[in-house]
Amino acid sequence: MDYLEKLEYHDLLDHIFTHYTKRFTEKKFKTIFEKINASVILMDFLDYSLKNQYIPVATDFILSVNKNPYFLFSKQITTVTAAIIALHKWNLKVNQTFFLIPDHRLAKIAVEILKSSNMYDYLNYLPNKNYHEES
Repeated sequence: MDYLEKLEYHDLLDHIFTHYTKRFTEKKFKTIFEKINASVILMDFLDYSLKNQYIPVATDFILSVNKNPYFLFSKQITTVTAAIIALHKWNLKVNQTFFLIPDHRLAKIAVEILKSSNMYDYLNYLPNKNYHEES
């Protein structure tokens, strides 16, 4: 089992978000966070999921980000991070209301989102390089 697959859901989010912020900036991270929070496409998806108690898969989050014009020409790392933020938003709005899936399933969806890109292998390699100790 790979490093990322061993992480708890919240530790995985922290690992991804910390990496993105270090690689780019906190301002850039806040911008994508705000774009996801303001996304009408994601809001419609969350409303559908809330009404139908629909449990999404990784592809649902990736598609909801890819349909957003802001992310059309973004780097893969940005769109994947945005999809993870969308998963987090789904967890807060839908999953914590109905308790549809436990944290380990959330982590599995997050890993599947990462595996849709080269970011999975890259983030899996970081712990072995003591990334968090470098500045």
